[in-house]
Amino acid sequence: MMEQVKLSAIRVKVREAFKQSDDEVTALLDRQIEDLGKPTKQNLAEIETLRLLRDALLKEVTQCVSMPKKRKVASVKK
Repeated sequence: MMEQVKLSAIRVKVREAFKQSDDEVTALLDRQIEDLGKPTKQNLAEIETLRLLRDALLKEVTQCVSMPKKRKVASVKK
């Protein structure tokens, strides 16, 4: 079960996470999921939340890396 955390504590964790690479953040989430063990009635929501967060971060990283930059082409007036 997820515990209640103060907003200030969440801000600290977010600031620390931005100092880490994508691989480190992914590994951290994977470790947290493994630490929870097999999904049970009590921890199913927490495991699913961590998985969704990890997958969303991975998807965002993949999209940012694979998307080519759009070039703006100036129109020529005749």
